[in-house]
Amino acid sequence: MTTYVKVTNFLAKDSLPLNDAGKYVKGSEIDTEFNNIATADADNMKISDMGSGVETFLTTPSSTNLAAAVTGETGSGALVFATSPTLVTPALGTPASGTLTNCTGLPVSTGVSGLGANVAAFLATPSSANLAAAVTDETGSGALVLATSPTLVTPVLGVATATSVNKLAITAPATGSTLAIADGKTLTVSNTMTLTGTDSTSYDLDSFADSVNLLTAVATTSGTSKDFNIPSGAKEITISFSGVSLSGTSDLLVQIGDAGGFETTGYVSSTATATGDNSSTAGFVLRLASATNVAYGHMHLSLVDAAAFEWVSSHSARIAATTCTTGGGNKALSAELTQVRITTVNGTDTFDAGKANVSYKL
Repeated sequence: MTTYVKVTNFLAKDSLPLNDAGKYVKGSEIDTEFNNIATADADNMKISDMGSGVETFLTTPSSTNLAAAVTGETGSGALVFATSPTLVTPALGTPASGTLTNCTGLPVSTGVSGLGANVAAFLATPSSANLAAAVTDETGSGALVLATSPTLVTPVLGVATATSVNKLAITAPATGSTLAIADGKTLTVSNTMTLTGTDSTSYDLDSFADSVNLLTAVATTSGTSKDFNIPSGAKEITISFSGVSLSGTSDLLVQIGDAGGFETTGYVSSTATATGDNSSTAGFVLRLASATNVAYGHMHLSLVDAAAFEWVSSHSARIAATTCTTGGGNKALSAELTQVRITTVNGTDTFDAGKANVSYKL
């Protein structure tokens, strides 16, 4: 700050005589005084003790000059105002509040706090495995299950409600029902059936095993043999003849077989009528003896020893108006019986009339 100092003592001039040269005021003296006053005024109008760079900012108030004048600032660049500023890589710290509606690029692994273990990994890569790692109270394992057509592996369903399972329609009872199948057992139903009874009644299905199962009748009007397939477990077999005749004088022959084929040796078999008899080791023989004879009757086979696959036979049939044929035999197979054949002893005579069928009991 500059103090004004007066150079000319104008008051002293008043006491000087009129003819004294010093009494008169000179223009130079007035000019000097005004210049001193102007210099002092100009200097005194300046703000003193301003920090470095402040005067420059006040003269040219730019962001750069403000940054040069300010000390203790953070960051760099342009001066920031409250409304809609653009910040470049700011470190926001912990704001008291904020709305991130339009924010993008937030890293899940480092930008979101408070997540449970493995949740960030699931959010970044939402796989079934990552979901299972993040969830803590799940049941089971494997793939995430959605509602429509999921594939479940050995699930424990608990008390489930369903209308169908694997195309099997289920009618829900009004209150509850129980279907129990023993461990390791299989229930197979091959035809439509209805089981009825009274409560607490048990049925032993083995008691129904003696029911007769009839195969499809076969015409015996051509060919030299007729074959029938028998399901495993048969214990009794009946071969029925209705008007069966041959083109020649050969006798009928019944052969049995297993999965390995028909057996044509090892039979003990004989047959007889009032006019003659015959025997065979190639099958169970039924005497016919004439092309004019026609067989009406049956041959019955019974399993006598399951372990040895041994069968016995007996037969009786009407072959003419006053003639009947009877007989019997024995044969042990190498495995369980699965097929029956009706043929002829000589293998060349052909069937020319009637029909035949086979029935069995398990």
